[in-house]
Amino acid sequence: MTANPDSAPCWLLLAESSAISPPSPHDWLTPSEQRRLQQLRAVRRQQSFLYGHYLLRLALSEYLGGTPLQWQVEQRDSGRLWLSNDGYQHIGVSLSHSGDWFACAIAVGPVGVDIEQIKPRAALADMVESYGSPALQQRWQVLPEAQRLREWYRWWCCYESGVKQQGRGIDLAEFGRMRLLLVATDGGEAAACGLEKAVSFHHSGSICWSRRFDHLMLAVTTASACRLFAPRWLSGRQKLPDPEGAS
Repeated sequence: MTANPDSAPCWLLLAESSAISPPSPHDWLTPSEQRRLQQLRAVRRQQSFLYGHYLLRLALSEYLGGTPLQWQVEQRDSGRLWLSNDGYQHIGVSLSHSGDWFACAIAVGPVGVDIEQIKPRAALADMVESYGSPALQQRWQVLPEAQRLREWYRWWCCYESGVKQQGRGIDLAEFGRMRLLLVATDGGEAAACGLEKAVSFHHSGSICWSRRFDHLMLAVTTASACRLFAPRWLSGRQKLPDPEGAS
C-alpha cells in the first residue's frame, strides 16, 4: 500500500445494500470482527454488519490504495473501529447504516458518521420536550411545521456522529444539554454539495457537517482542521441526489 493517507483528510462513501457484495466465506474479517459477528443473532443484523465492513474496505482501497481484503479492520468491545495495518493507526474510520443505506467515513484522526432514514414520528413533539436540549426546543419553536422533523434528525445525527468520533456511547442526558450552532463555510467540496457546517459545544474541537437528501439525514464529525471532501456513491453514482425543498 503506497498511498499517502495525509493527502486528503476526510472522505465519505455511501451505498445502498444492493450495491455491496461481500465475499463468502467471511475469512476476510479480522478475529475481532468475527467475534462481533458471532454475537449478532438476527440474520438481518449479520448481513448489515458484513455489508458495512466490506463497504469500508472498498472505501479504504479506493482512497488509500491496496486491495479491499488487504485492509485489517479491528473492532473494540465498545464498537469503535480502527486499522491495524502498519503505518495507518492514525487513520480514523467510522460506519453507520439505516435500513438498506450505509455510510462510511475515513479521516486523518478520529471521525464519526451517522446516517438515518427520516421517518414520521407520531410523538415527535413529546420527544423534543423530553429529550431535546433547551437550545433545540428554542429552535423547534421558531421552525415551520414542515421543517421540524428534519431538524430533529439533524441534531440527532450530529450528536451521534460526535459521540462516535469521541469513542463514547449515547447518553440522552448529554443530548439534552447539546447546543448546535451553524457556522459559515470557507467553500470547498463539502459546502459546494450542500453540506452544512456546525459547531457542537459538547464536542470540543470538532466540526459536524450535515445534509438531508431524499429521505435520509447524513452527519459526519471530524477534527476542526480536517478538510471534508464531497460524499461519493458506490457504483458510479457521482453526486448526492438533490433534496426536495431545502437541503
